[in-house]
Amino acid sequence: VGGDGIIDENLAAFEPLPHRMEEFEFGGKIFVNDSIATNPEATKAAIASYPNARVALIVGGYDRGQDYDCFSAHLKGTDLAHVWFLPDTGHRIAKNYENQNTGFVRHQIDSLAQLFDQLAADPDQFDILLLSPGAPSYNQFKNFEERGRAFVALARKHFG
Repeated sequence: VGGDGIIDENLAAFEPLPHRMEEFEFGGKIFVNDSIATNPEATKAAIASYPNARVALIVGGYDRGQDYDCFSAHLKGTDLAHVWFLPDTGHRIAKNYENQNTGFVRHQIDSLAQLFDQLAADPDQFDILLLSPGAPSYNQFKNFEERGRAFVALARKHFG
């Protein structure tokens, strides 16, 4: 009917909502701000968006007592390269892998700043760094927007 060109133009012009799968490129690496992903289902969808890539995932945040057992099992079945576990939920999730083999390298950290210091020292660990925490931000940030802005600022500082 001739509408394909319009659809293609609109898809090419589409920009995601701030903090929802927002991609930035610094130093040849892709940094994905999905800070609005405050539940495990959103994080699962974000992971699925990058098949066949060396993805490092950042998970964790405020602990509201949610059950993360199914999410932990899901992560174990992914092809992630690295998972960086932030307090508080990330540390709780990381405990599910004690004495287990996973397909990814596990890192338990205390803050985004600590993570970026470590990544800057060894930048070849990933091609895509995905902040999709699966938890709220209130333990370290005012809200998910502040967490997302901090993520992008640190990526720019260390890789830009």
